[in-house]
Amino acid sequence: MKIMQSFLMFFYILDQCYDHCYRNKDVEEDDLPWFLSAICPELWGNGKPMDMAIFYEWQSFIESQAVDVNNIMEKTYSFLEYYEKKWGFHYTIAKQWILATTDKTVVETAYDRTEYMYEKYKYDN
Repeated sequence: MKIMQSFLMFFYILDQCYDHCYRNKDVEEDDLPWFLSAICPELWGNGKPMDMAIFYEWQSFIESQAVDVNNIMEKTYSFLEYYEKKWGFHYTIAKQWILATTDKTVVETAYDRTEYMYEKYKYDN
C-alpha cells in the first residue's frame, strides 16, 4: 500500500470512529475531533491534510512496515498510541473503538473512500 493510501485509510477509519463515538455526544476528554480536523484531506480542496506534519509523522512511523487492508486497524491503533505518548494527546475512546471493531465494513468503507480520493486527486505516492 502506498503511503498516502495508508494515510487516507487511517483518516477514514478514524472518521467512522468519530461518527460512531463522538457525533452529537459531549466528549471532552478526548482529542480525536481536533486531530481529525487537522488531518482531513477534504478541507483544502487539494486532497491533502491541513497539517502536513502529521502526514510526515505517519510516513516516518510506517516507513519500514508493510501496511495493507489486513493490518490497517492495528497500524491506526499503534499510531494513536505513539502520538499520545509523544505529544500528550488522549485518544482513549478511539482506541477502545478500534479494539472492539470487528466489522470488516469499516475497512472496506475506508478503502472505497480512499480509492475515490486517489481517482480525484491523482496522488503520486
